[in-house]
Amino acid sequence: MNVIGKSSGANRKSKSSMKKNVPFNELDSLHAIDLFNSDSILNSNEILSVILNETLILITDTRGVIQFVNDMYCETLGYQADELIGKHTRIFKTGLHSKAFYQNLWETLLSEKVWKGEIAIKRKDGSFSWNFMSMHPLIKNDHLYGFLTLRTDITEQKQMQKDLFNKIERIQHYDLLTGLPNSKSFSECLSKEINLAKENNTALGIVQLDLDDFKFINNTFGYNTGNQLLVDFSIRIKQSINDDVVLFRQGGDGFYLLLKDICDLEDIPQALILINEQIHKKPFEAKGNEVYLSASMGVSVFPFSGENEEVLLKNAETAMYRAKRNGKNQYQIFSPTMNLYGYKQFTLKNDSKKALLRDEFCIYYQPRFNPLTNEMVSAEALIRWNHPRWGIVSPNEFIVMAEESGLIVQIGEWLIRKVCNQIKLWERENLPIKRISINLSAVQLLQPHFANMVSSILTESGVDAKWIEFEITETVIIQKEEQVLATLNKLRNIEISIALDDFGTGYSSLNYLRKFPCETIKLDKSLIDEIHRDRDSFEIIASTINLCHKLNKTVVAEGVETIEQLSLLKGLNCDEIQGYYYSKPIDESVLKDYLIQSKWVNSIKSNHIVKINQRKAFRIPLEVPMEAIMTIDGIGKQHLTIEGSQVSIQNIGP
Repeated sequence: MNVIGKSSGANRKSKSSMKKNVPFNELDSLHAIDLFNSDSILNSNEILSVILNETLILITDTRGVIQFVNDMYCETLGYQADELIGKHTRIFKTGLHSKAFYQNLWETLLSEKVWKGEIAIKRKDGSFSWNFMSMHPLIKNDHLYGFLTLRTDITEQKQMQKDLFNKIERIQHYDLLTGLPNSKSFSECLSKEINLAKENNTALGIVQLDLDDFKFINNTFGYNTGNQLLVDFSIRIKQSINDDVVLFRQGGDGFYLLLKDICDLEDIPQALILINEQIHKKPFEAKGNEVYLSASMGVSVFPFSGENEEVLLKNAETAMYRAKRNGKNQYQIFSPTMNLYGYKQFTLKNDSKKALLRDEFCIYYQPRFNPLTNEMVSAEALIRWNHPRWGIVSPNEFIVMAEESGLIVQIGEWLIRKVCNQIKLWERENLPIKRISINLSAVQLLQPHFANMVSSILTESGVDAKWIEFEITETVIIQKEEQVLATLNKLRNIEISIALDDFGTGYSSLNYLRKFPCETIKLDKSLIDEIHRDRDSFEIIASTINLCHKLNKTVVAEGVETIEQLSLLKGLNCDEIQGYYYSKPIDESVLKDYLIQSKWVNSIKSNHIVKINQRKAFRIPLEVPMEAIMTIDGIGKQHLTIEGSQVSIQNIGP
């Protein structure tokens, strides 16, 4: 047997080392080995030969002073035998194990028991290796005289375990798509940063960022392209933030940011403005198309918006949804008054199903005028909810929840029927009829029999279809383009007019000018706002109006509020104007005045300005405004628990 032959030479060398340096002899070694190999079919010499060459062996006295090492041990750790003999085993200590670890080891051995476990060993060159070690007490004539240590190098296995642990750790703490730390990392980091902020007496900003209308990106270009956009977005944001700002992926199209070590609260809006500028720096690319992304951001600030993780996250989310409701593409910093809004949303959602049964919905109208003649040419029907507790509620506050619950189908049918009945009533009163436009949601258009329902209402009411116009946005089409376009064509077949609303805010507006079966284009207020201040805005609007006219489409400018805006739009031959300059949304009685007059008259507008009743009690003005906390503890008979809001008191009275 070659192995045994090779081992014999090593065995002789090892035995000579033992005789020269320690009082152990071959019988002592064989006795030690017999302790754990008594059942082997090999004889003692063969066992000794194999073990001495295949295992790292070390023998110490009861104090831990090295008495013997084999060649394998020396070769693995980079020592010569004479460099170790007589040295204490602490020469191998790495500092990775605690004092308690070694205390347990020695207590076990000195009680004449075997100790087994994993231990890190320092090599001669200073590097570490990992060993599985078993230490056996050596006993002769009932006397403990040393310890036999057998070690197996497990460095590779430990590295594999470490690599596997790191992979598992990365999966648990990092987002697989973007490589950003994930929600779990965010929660752990937030908890740590809250404690640091408490210790350092600094503020901490928690930002919940949500991409606006990202579902339309996925629906239009597919999820693979959407995922790539999320990666590109995260890279761009990371490039715009410093070391005190950490970006996390929440999931879907949501992200978190932690703004650490804030000493000046003005740093928060400045950081968010820089992030927003980075988002809009240049368009993103999706399958060769330029895509402009925007984000709504909600911010809560420790300790002002809350002092624990749960409250801070809830308030950041509240602020983010406020940014969504206020038009998106902006940030909102949480204030306690948002809790009142949250309570209001809860009650509206609760009461929405009863609103139709209680006949709580009503209609306001906003006229559209010819800017050259001031003639009223049409009006938009705007639904309002006359809530018994909250008063008049705008559609921005309840339409989304109605769409989510499906209630929008019944509300939409009620609105169409109500408008048709009102038109018929005006006709009976011999009033000049104007076209009335009605906003539609995607949920309505996706109903399989929507066009048939509209046709039935027209027939029942006896109203000519030419007096009805439906307004929809591009985002409505994007959701299920083929189905929506099919429904719109059915509506066109019964001679109902179609208007493309909020033009200029979608993803591919020019494409929809070609595909969309509409007669009217409504320019969004966001374009009109800057027409008199920004040359680029003016040129964009001028080009859009010119293009629409070439396509034989009527152009309506929404949100016109000033004479400067009106004058410029007149010069660009805009067909119709809608906005506060002419009229805010008005009830049916005021609209009748416009129908009778047929034209916009200042006297009509001024006669219907709502006058605010001033308090008759005397007021004492304060020389310097006084800060106070206002807490709402009830609305009507409903008791509430809503956090206080800081207010400034300028005068006071009984």
